[in-house]
Amino acid sequence: MKSNQTCTDLSGANLSSASLIQTNFSCAPGSEWWMPIDRTDYVDLRAANLSGASLTFTDLSGANLTGADVTQEQLDQAALLGTRMPNGQQYEEAVADRKGGGEEVTKRAAHEGCERDSAVVNAPSDFRQKALNACVKSILD
Repeated sequence: MKSNQTCTDLSGANLSSASLIQTNFSCAPGSEWWMPIDRTDYVDLRAANLSGASLTFTDLSGANLTGADVTQEQLDQAALLGTRMPNGQQYEEAVADRKGGGEEVTKRAAHEGCERDSAVVNAPSDFRQKALNACVKSILD
């Protein structure tokens, strides 16, 4: 994942027991949502306390969760496309490790995640494949 700019810095924030249901932390572009995404921005949640926070339908795509206090059960409720996990591993790589696969599983996880990404889902049909390809490329590069 390309990550060199923070769109929101919440590193070290105490969000324990917060209701973050359907919150969008993805830093996705607003007005040109259908254009290919350059995922160089991210939400910095390093070392944030998310214990007990409700993350149901929360979009954490591209977020940096390194060292965050959050359970796998909480993360399973959120969108995690391109997210840096609490252990420092990229989400797609973590999925590949859990499934016992390598590079192909990582690519498949990125593709499946991008198929659910709101920028791809909401793209006009004639742009959807281009948006999907750009999304996958931005994660794997």
